[in-house]
Amino acid sequence: MKNTLFLGALIIVLGVSGFLLFAKQKSEVKNSVQTIPTITPTENVSTKTGITLAEITKHNSASDCWFTIEGKVYNVTPFIASGMHPGGDAILLGCGKDATSIFNKRPRSGTPHSQKARENLQNFYIGMLKN
Repeated sequence: MKNTLFLGALIIVLGVSGFLLFAKQKSEVKNSVQTIPTITPTENVSTKTGITLAEITKHNSASDCWFTIEGKVYNVTPFIASGMHPGGDAILLGCGKDATSIFNKRPRSGTPHSQKARENLQNFYIGMLKN
């Protein structure tokens, strides 16, 4: 009788402990939502006169990635570093160039980026393309 009572109490304690641990982990995951990094225009880039395509081509790697989409210039370096791009390294295809066609028709799927992607892109705006 003592063994049965002890075993029953042990099962209850382990069950409650497991539930509490699960609830805590679920809460931590819920509270650890990643935020998309942002950037401010760099000091040495003139946002008044525009950024030339020649300047953009200098920023053509994962560690320093700028591109232009529809006449606006973006520095997506922090986004690449965050590892949050759903398409993984596909974003690197646009580094250092006019990525309008890539953004509007993704190479792997042939579909345009979502409205959410367009909104997130604004976090990386640094200036207008100089014609």
